[in-house]
Amino acid sequence: MNAMDDWLLNKESTHAQKAISFYQKRNRFASLSILFNSFTGLLQNAISYAYLVYQVIMNIITIGQFTLYLNAVATFSSAVNGVLTSIVDIKIYGLYYKAMDQYVHIPETLRDNKKLPVPMTNSENYVITFQHVSFRYPGQKVDALKDVNVSIHAGTKLSVVGENGAGKTTFVKLLCRLYDLTEGEILFNGVNIRDIDYDQYMAIFSAVFQDYKLFSFSIRDNIALNQGKSISNHRIMQLLQKVGLSEKIDKLPQGIDTIVYKEFNKNGFEPSGGEAQKLAIARAIARDSKIVILDEPLAALDPKAKYEIFEQFADLVGQKTAIYISHRLSSSKACDSILVFQNGRIIESGTHDDLMHLGGKYAELFALQANLYLD
Repeated sequence: MNAMDDWLLNKESTHAQKAISFYQKRNRFASLSILFNSFTGLLQNAISYAYLVYQVIMNIITIGQFTLYLNAVATFSSAVNGVLTSIVDIKIYGLYYKAMDQYVHIPETLRDNKKLPVPMTNSENYVITFQHVSFRYPGQKVDALKDVNVSIHAGTKLSVVGENGAGKTTFVKLLCRLYDLTEGEILFNGVNIRDIDYDQYMAIFSAVFQDYKLFSFSIRDNIALNQGKSISNHRIMQLLQKVGLSEKIDKLPQGIDTIVYKEFNKNGFEPSGGEAQKLAIARAIARDSKIVILDEPLAALDPKAKYEIFEQFADLVGQKTAIYISHRLSSSKACDSILVFQNGRIIESGTHDDLMHLGGKYAELFALQANLYLD
């Protein structure tokens, strides 16, 4: 439909030329090495044969000795050739190894810390504090976040809003410690999250990011993941009911054991965009984490499904802390607090009513969206 044939072929040709250049370099070295080995082998054999024939003619050695020495020369020649071939192979594979060596030796800085336990004496009472947090992506000239200061208390339902590129997703990914800060610090109950054991800290969160993925495993496995059999089928069905998928799954011949997608099973369940998002939400809620992050989780849902999810939002997350990112500001009304981001900074914070009364950026965005539904 987009007449992309020439464009794609040009892309393929460009990458093919790069590959050809690499193999030409490799083969040039290999060819020269083989030529050198062949020449030296031929020269060695010629000299050896001539010398031994001369020895026989001059009656210095017998025919039996000639045969013995000839075999010794051949064995020695084969050994030398094997050594040279190995050197050539090492040189050729070194071209591949260099790139792999660079990759496997990338410093694992996120786990290089004091490995303190999560400082949580009371699972119902904790606070996460951003103190003068700034972050810049590698190779960029502008900070994605700049001097962010905010506290998130246990059980809070927080909405993070703002225009595209305002820093919303970067904010939650720093909270999850998918990146390390450029400046400032994030404290969990007063302890810098850089000092907390990485895997223990990650276990605090479950998230549905914009680039979530489902696997070609069963529906049950896609929700339970590494929890395996520790999460019951009844719990799985409860979650599917809450996200509005239970009726659809019940109609499948194998129920929650149906494989997602059809790559490996012709009878697999091929979810629509909205159904896939519902499965991802159920997966996030199924994990026994204290903080749930939903980054544009309802973008593919129809209005009725969105309304049903919003209605059950509090029931879905329960007493967990929930951080909700969405361009649809109507969802913010169900949250305890709202953060408004612009150009990497928090420019407003408060409840929906507070921000509407303030008449700032949030009120402007909310009014713009509301006008879409008015005459």
